Amino acid sequence: MKNVTTDKKDNLVLQRNAVISQLAPAVYMYGDNVDDLCGTLFIMDNLESASIQALRQDIHDQRKALKIGLDKRGKAIDFDTIHPWDEERFLVCKEGVFLWDWETEDYKRIGTVRRTEKRKTVSLKKELVVHLAESDFHLECGTSYDLVGEYVTYSESLHPVVMLVIHLYGCVPSTVPYHNENMVIHNHDYVVIEEIE
Repeated sequence: MKNVTTDKKDNLVLQRNAVISQLAPAVYMYGDNVDDLCGTLFIMDNLESASIQALRQDIHDQRKALKIGLDKRGKAIDFDTIHPWDEERFLVCKEGVFLWDWETEDYKRIGTVRRTEKRKTVSLKKELVVHLAESDFHLECGTSYDLVGEYVTYSESLHPVVMLVIHLYGCVPSTVPYHNENMVIHNHDYVVIEEIE
């Protein structure tokens, strides 16, 4: 009865575990060791999740390379600081969900996967400027947006134009015309995390 507690008057009180209520972008980590590590934006059912120990070993190897100026293969390094896996997104590993913490310079376990949801995402191959009324809307190269809707409208010459309703995580949705040479639409698995207490 993990979700039931009693108050001072011995009444039963239902209590919800702390949950991040929103779907959030995540990187799903795969690979048996440091050399095989890879991160994807979608779940790969045929692969086993990587252990957080492999990610920590990667950071250890980077620190060692910084000290001696050579990587583990004996080649000169071209970096001057450690580079953790995606610092902005949740990392899903065998042991749970982690975030990089610069204060401790380690991956911090924040919870477990409660559920996932497949969503369509639009990524930009080139910078795109969309003219909206009296302002310009800049879409940067390499940025990904949730595709939350699409519809067809017509230009002044009555040519159909596919419009995408896109949403950058934490921002207001916007509508932009679809440009197949500048945009890639793909699936992305978002995660809801049950936080540890």
